[in-house]
Amino acid sequence: MELLPRLVAGIPGDYGWSRSTWSVELVALEVERQLGIKVSRPHMGRMLKEARCRRIRPRPQIALTPPDADEQVAALEAELAQLPETDIVLYEDEIDIHLNPKSGPDWMPPGIRKDLVTPGQNCKRYIAGAYDPCTGDLITTEATSKNSDLFIALLNALLVAFPDAGTIHLVLDNYIIHKSKRTQAALAKLNGRIKLHFLPPYSPNHNPIERVWWDVHEHVTRNHRHPNMDGLMRAVQHYLRLYDEVGVQAASTSRLAA
Repeated sequence: MELLPRLVAGIPGDYGWSRSTWSVELVALEVERQLGIKVSRPHMGRMLKEARCRRIRPRPQIALTPPDADEQVAALEAELAQLPETDIVLYEDEIDIHLNPKSGPDWMPPGIRKDLVTPGQNCKRYIAGAYDPCTGDLITTEATSKNSDLFIALLNALLVAFPDAGTIHLVLDNYIIHKSKRTQAALAKLNGRIKLHFLPPYSPNHNPIERVWWDVHEHVTRNHRHPNMDGLMRAVQHYLRLYDEVGVQAASTSRLAA
């Protein structure tokens, strides 16, 4: 039981196996190789559960992340912690909504595999969002193109949403629309009302709004059955509205209007 978590924390290649992922059978073989104890597949499956080991997808990590990314993020967080109480800190990012659905796991009865029909001709919409992980506030704008206009529309929406705030601080990535000449010109007209703070390159794990977008895909877009983009966007907007008002748990179990 002590060995199992250590085994599955690594990969089979660490122990000389050619397989890239662990199977229950392979874990049993490695336990037998190391300890001389032969365990059946069903019993090994039960032992893995007892050891609180789970079969889940790994978290992608981009190799181009700067080696001092954690230090840069820590410095940014220290800076934000010193802001006046009248200022607001939000985390910003964009999400792509595809009409052609991505497939994901779902419960199915024995011997039946659900069909996922795709419309064929893909269509896209883009949403820009700013999220406060402390209060749950979520402000979004959408467009048919992922360009500077989408981001500038979000900036204007933030001024409307927080008219009495001091400075609105946006923590975001280095995507080109966040640094374009049009964006810089729009920010200059705001007289310092909005300030941008850029995360280190390739550091999505430090942006809490990435979890919001993951929830959107998990609860709305993955395996969706909408035949057109209008229906899909209504479902996305319904989910985001509930996410902002009542939180992820209530949003994920909500019913659509009749």
